[in-house]
Amino acid sequence: MSNETKETIPTPTEEELKATGPVAHSPQEAKEMLAKEKAKKQKPKAKPDNEAGALHAVGRAACKRHGLPVVWVTADGQCFKQENDARNHGKSLGLSAEPLKIEA
Repeated sequence: MSNETKETIPTPTEEELKATGPVAHSPQEAKEMLAKEKAKKQKPKAKPDNEAGALHAVGRAACKRHGLPVVWVTADGQCFKQENDARNHGKSLGLSAEPLKIEA
């Protein structure tokens, strides 16, 4: 006699099948569906105009005040004359936003 146990796999309900999303019926349809999903994921996330506008204003003011041709502004409004410093500061904030490059 064997010590195997027989496993049964439950049949998914119609609701569970609908929740998994659409199913491609051909390789061509699968490629089209993947292309659509990739296009959705690649859309850039737009910042609110008031936030970006405020950061641009802070950056321009820093350029004028310190006579710098370019500054990088982090999400918290800090200005840096070197991009690397701005990136490191942004990482310490825990935000995924890249610093903005502002030219005078």
